[in-house]
Amino acid sequence: MQNWTFSLEYSLNVSGFSVELAGDIPEDLSGYYFVVIFAYLAVEPRHCSLIRDYIASSGGVVLLAGVPEYFRCYCKDRGTYLCPTDPQSVYMEEWFGTEYHVNTGGSAYVSVDNPFDTGFWASDVIISGCGGSSAAIVDGDIGVVAQWDDDAVFAFTREYGQGRLYYQATFECLDLPSVWIKGDVNGDLKVDSRDVAIVAKAFNTRPDSPLWDARADFDGNFAVDGKDVAIIAKYYNVHV
Repeated sequence: MQNWTFSLEYSLNVSGFSVELAGDIPEDLSGYYFVVIFAYLAVEPRHCSLIRDYIASSGGVVLLAGVPEYFRCYCKDRGTYLCPTDPQSVYMEEWFGTEYHVNTGGSAYVSVDNPFDTGFWASDVIISGCGGSSAAIVDGDIGVVAQWDDDAVFAFTREYGQGRLYYQATFECLDLPSVWIKGDVNGDLKVDSRDVAIVAKAFNTRPDSPLWDARADFDGNFAVDGKDVAIIAKYYNVHV
């Protein structure tokens, strides 16, 4: 998750955007030009109406990997296939465009020429070697941009109201070991009191806690505990 965070933040900064990281979805999205959501456990069915209204009022939303499943059902682990659809998400297809999420893998290729002026052309392979548990979407009322080998949807775009949604199943992380510092919760390339404050607030929480913050779970064990405190203590005052 940390590699995803820094890959996204770096790419957006290079593109000229100012990035604000959050461990939960803010209740008021009106001040954001667009929102990227990739932390599964921060997402709940109650957020469906928030995202729907934000897109409808000209917002832009990027959803990655298995995030749509966590809008569909309330789950705080990886077992969403065991969870029934939550009543708060029954109209999700209205703004998301499809309700079917599946797992697949292999390679993904571009379906249309030069999407978003990227310079990719139909049939160009954009990612390969993914395991069989990679996310995918079954076709719906969406603009397919890229597909997996088995024709499941890898990436799509959809207009809703005055805004737009973009979904992508996965992406290749940038190789950033030289600039990423363990313990740097807020992504400012240094470990200081701000990071300590975030970990302290989330200490002794798990994903089902209202104070849970996935950024503070450095070792990925779905708990902010003494191991995470030890990591931030080890790297305190380290900076790039």
